[in-house]
Amino acid sequence: MIGVLSSATLLKAAAILGASGIGLGAFGGHALKRTADSVQIETWQTAVMYQLIHAVAILTLASSLSLSTRNNLAGTLMLYGTLCFSGSLYLLVYTGRKFGYLGLITPIGGLLFIGGWLALLL
Repeated sequence: MIGVLSSATLLKAAAILGASGIGLGAFGGHALKRTADSVQIETWQTAVMYQLIHAVAILTLASSLSLSTRNNLAGTLMLYGTLCFSGSLYLLVYTGRKFGYLGLITPIGGLLFIGGWLALLL
């Protein structure tokens, strides 16, 4: 099992998620519009939005003055949630698949997001 990530690792992950989220948003707003239909573009935008929201949340948790295992657990769950949720949506659009096995990963990411937010209650 993968353990809870450190604050330093989460800060780096948040930076990567933020930077790549901006790039992927630009790609979706320009290059993707030439080849994708409106449903695919909306799916892409949803993936970007969740990625950027959770990049900021992870950054906030990792840089919090009250560093705690709870914050790191929440940030770790949010990071894995982003990889599963947004990552699967990007791949669904990029590959042109309508659902398939990639679509089964998306709700796992959603559950990880929920777990991350609920971990803040601990």
